[in-house]
Amino acid sequence: MKTQISSNDVLAKMGRHYTAGQFSDFAKFALENIPGLHLGTDIITGFPGETDAMFTETADFLRSNKFANVHIFRYSPREGTPAASFPEQIPSNVAGKRAEILGKIADEAKQQFIRSQIGSELQVLIEKQISPGVFTGWSDNYVKVTFNGHQLREGSIINVKINNENVLSL
Repeated sequence: MKTQISSNDVLAKMGRHYTAGQFSDFAKFALENIPGLHLGTDIITGFPGETDAMFTETADFLRSNKFANVHIFRYSPREGTPAASFPEQIPSNVAGKRAEILGKIADEAKQQFIRSQIGSELQVLIEKQISPGVFTGWSDNYVKVTFNGHQLREGSIINVKINNENVLSL
C-alpha cells in the first residue's frame, strides 16, 4: 500500500487521484478488519513546494495511522519528470531533517505493532539455526523472533508464542 505523502496539496501536485483522508480510511478499515495485519507504506518528503505545514500534515498522518513499516525517502529530481522543473525545490538538508523526524515516528509505530503481537501465537518461517537448538525466523506478519526447538529445519513453518524474550525486532 503506497501513499508516498499525506498532504493533499502535494498528492495533487504528484498527480495522485486520492486524498490523504481516503488513504487513511482504507488503512484504518484494513487494520480494524484484519487482526494482526502488518501494514506498510512509502512516504516521500521534500517534494517541491512542500511547506512546513504540509510536512506537519504528513507527520500527523503517520502518528494517526499505525503503520507497522514505513519506507521513508527524500525526493530527488529525476530528469524528464514534471517535478524536476517545479519551482520551490526543497534543499536536501531540509528534506533530510524531515526524513529523520518521520523516521522516529515510524519507528515508534513499528515498535507499537510488535508489542501488540506479544502474547499471540504466530506462524513463523524458520530462517536459520543460530546455535544448537536455537533458531530465528519471521512471522507471517513480519515479526522477527528467536525460539528453541529440536529437529527443526530451515524453511519450515511452525507456530511460535510471541513474548518479550523471543522478539528480535524490538
